[in-house]
Amino acid sequence: MKKEFIKGKNGYDIPCLHNISGNDSLVVISLHEFRSLKYTPITAALMTALENEGIASICFDFAGHDESPVDGEKFLMGNCLDDLAAVEEYVHALSPDAEIAYFASSFGAYTLLLHFAMRKPLGRRAFLRCAAVDMAAVIERVAAPEAFRTLNEQGWVVLDKGPLRPLKMMKQLYDEFREYRPLQLLKKGQGDFVMIHGAMDKNVPLEWVSEFSETLDIPLIIIEDTDHFMFKPKTAIPRVVDEAVKFYKRD
Repeated sequence: MKKEFIKGKNGYDIPCLHNISGNDSLVVISLHEFRSLKYTPITAALMTALENEGIASICFDFAGHDESPVDGEKFLMGNCLDDLAAVEEYVHALSPDAEIAYFASSFGAYTLLLHFAMRKPLGRRAFLRCAAVDMAAVIERVAAPEAFRTLNEQGWVVLDKGPLRPLKMMKQLYDEFREYRPLQLLKKGQGDFVMIHGAMDKNVPLEWVSEFSETLDIPLIIIEDTDHFMFKPKTAIPRVVDEAVKFYKRD
């Protein structure tokens, strides 16, 4: 696995890990969750499984996350979309003949759906895990009331609960979440998507994703006994990986 920094479009570099050889037929770009990191257990398992099938992959950090050299002031949707575009261009430069596809989790899936709706993606196929189809509603659901008070009073709040890197979340980002709704922006047939979701997901309730998939005619795979993070049961992550690999291998 190669660790590199991609030159971004907004004055900062984008950390990435990849195994692109230059002679690839398919490269999968992975997009991570909100307040997460590029190389999660699910991403690691997927990248290993893809490599075993002869499929290359790349993962990267959004601004303010993990090894990103900038803080959350740069973590805005325009920058996120630009970062994804920069990664696409990097992949195309390394392996010009490769098809580009995507694997996106939660916030990463939200970003990818906006990319399809508002930009011109270089790929068409995307596998979406626990897609945050309404990020504003997710934030309202999981953030503490005092965090919202701070966000509104000073224009930003630091989210630092848990072991991951603290994230400075700007009110502008939350306002963008309220403005950009994939269900309102995306048109049926704009991409070749498959969604997978845990029936016990409390961050992004299954009914939200079911409505989204039905409205846009997107296949939805439901894992009955797991939640948003899919740490339990032990079969959840292998199931996601197996379904994703089947999706990428299909003709």
